Amino acid sequence: MTYIAYPQAEELLKKLPRLRTLLSGLENELRTLYVQGIDFTGSKEEILYSLVVCNHVLSDMPFGGHANPGDKINSIIADYECNMARELRDTGKEINAEIILVSGVIKLMQDAVSNLSTEERDILKDKYWENKTWGDMAIKWSTDEGTVKYRRKRAIEKMVEGGQLKITMEQFDFCVKQLEGKEE
Repeated sequence: MTYIAYPQAEELLKKLPRLRTLLSGLENELRTLYVQGIDFTGSKEEILYSLVVCNHVLSDMPFGGHANPGDKINSIIADYECNMARELRDTGKEINAEIILVSGVIKLMQDAVSNLSTEERDILKDKYWENKTWGDMAIKWSTDEGTVKYRRKRAIEKMVEGGQLKITMEQFDFCVKQLEGKEE
């Protein structure tokens, strides 16, 4: 199994706030799906209305061996409700799997950052989440820009080399792809 290296770790550090937003959105989507699932299919009257509006003339439907047209309609409604429930369940499972993957990546990143020194954490926070310039950071740390850059590089290397970031390339690719999809 191939785990991410320095370039991917740095990219995830830059995208960590957006990953948290993505996770929140997925959780909201799952909650909404669950709430909708309580009455997801609508009433039988709404389904019948939809059938009529979609140019299905009920009187022209073949009976298909049913004793009366009402049995055929009830069969259509039952099939519709079953298909909707299946789609709802499958969508929920898919979203839940995404939540597990994204939250796992976030947790590994947070744990790796929390194991750094206070100075290293602050440098990463200043650079990646507060978008401070190297010059501002050098002033804050009473040193030159090169030293701040070196400390940042060493902090990320520490995260990767310490084996704390057991994030697979597949997990990384999924997260990046999800974030790119949200930019459109």
